[in-house]
Amino acid sequence: MLFSQILPAGLFLLGLAQAAAVARPRSSQDSNAATMEMATATVASAPIPVQSGVASNCNSFYQVKTGDTCIGIQTHFHNFTLNEFYKWNPAIGTNCQVLLAGYYVCVGTAPAPTPDPPTTPSPTQPGIAAPCSKYYAAVSGDTCIGITTQYPNLTVSKFLEWNPAVGNDCTNLLAGYYYCVDVPAAGGAPRQQ
Repeated sequence: MLFSQILPAGLFLLGLAQAAAVARPRSSQDSNAATMEMATATVASAPIPVQSGVASNCNSFYQVKTGDTCIGIQTHFHNFTLNEFYKWNPAIGTNCQVLLAGYYVCVGTAPAPTPDPPTTPSPTQPGIAAPCSKYYAAVSGDTCIGITTQYPNLTVSKFLEWNPAVGNDCTNLLAGYYYCVDVPAAGGAPRQQ
C-alpha cells in the first residue's frame, strides 16, 4: 500500500500496528522534492542501521545525512528536546560527538503505558479513603499504632482519617480486614527492615 505525504527525506515511522514507512523520493531527479512516496512494510524492530541503546519505545526514526547536527535534527522536528534526543539515542554521546551519517536515530517515542489503578482488596470497612494506593491486611493483635510504625510517613491521625470505621480509639480494628495505609502523594512507603 502506498501513501503520498509531505515528509522530510529519510523519515522512518512505526505505526501502532507495527507498520513501518520509509520516506523515499519518487525518483532520483526529484530527490529534493517535498512530496515523497511512502513504502510500508511490517517490521518487528527498528530500521537498520541504528546505533546501540536506542529507546525501546521509539516509534519514529530519521536517517542521519552528512552534515546533520543534533541541534539541526531537533530544530527540524520540533517535537522533542535535545535532552530527550540524547536520552533516546545514547550512543551519539551527550554532546552529539558520535552522530553517524547513514544511521537511523530516534526522533519520537510512544507514550508510556498508564498503570492500572490498584484494585481494592476485600473486605474493607465503610468509609475507607478513595483513592487508596496501598493496603494493609490486619491480623489478630494489631493496633493502629503498631500498623503506623511500619510506614515512615504514616501517622496515627492519617490512619484514622483514611480508615474512619476503626473509631478514634481504634477499638473497631478488625483482623482479616484491609486498611488504607497510603494515598497518592501521601508518601507512606513501607520501612525497610
